[in-house]
Amino acid sequence: MAPKRGKNIKMFFSRICKAYQQCARCVEHDHVDDPLPSGAPCNWNEVTYEVGWDLENGRMDCDENTNPTGCVTNMCSVSF
Repeated sequence: MAPKRGKNIKMFFSRICKAYQQCARCVEHDHVDDPLPSGAPCNWNEVTYEVGWDLENGRMDCDENTNPTGCVTNMCSVSF
């Protein structure tokens, strides 16, 4: 009989999700006086960002040309 891995997978993704949410709250706090260009507050519900492929490093990265504000850039970097 194969070992059950579902619980371990759930715990793994739960830790990633929790860490992301904690980092996103820090970004919100750091940019409380730095709203988005639309005037919306800096939070993970309002921020959209673009990522690209960094050929030098061989990984995904935040595209600084399409992420104009500190809030957006920092929220994007939390994802990686």
